[in-house]
Amino acid sequence: MVDLKEIDKEIILSSLNNVGPSKSLGYLPLQTVQNQLAMNADDLARLMRGKGLQAEILSVDECCINSGAIYVYDLDALQRILDEDRGILEASVWPSVADQFVRHVAKFWLEASHPVYAVIQRAFGDHVTSDRESEHGI
Repeated sequence: MVDLKEIDKEIILSSLNNVGPSKSLGYLPLQTVQNQLAMNADDLARLMRGKGLQAEILSVDECCINSGAIYVYDLDALQRILDEDRGILEASVWPSVADQFVRHVAKFWLEASHPVYAVIQRAFGDHVTSDRESEHGI
């Protein structure tokens, strides 16, 4: 018999477990970690660090998530994205160093029209179709 609670936990954890080369950033609200996963955020951070990932636990004062959040990122993969989009970040006065970028993502909620929004989508592994791709039907 399949335990639905365990399946639900795996689905929730996939936001962090899928972090790597194609999804360089993920997060979960601390309330979700505690209530849905029945885990301690420090233990979850330790688990993610054991996989070679970076993990930041941010309080409600440090991010725009009501309960605070844990952010997990693949340092190399995220830094590659930031290096590729350095011009967009600099023009918008956003950091282009991974750990600082993650803290900015956590703290500031952007509208989809903001130039950095597409960079954030790429970091989270969401496909963004550029104007060039649209023109060429890619």
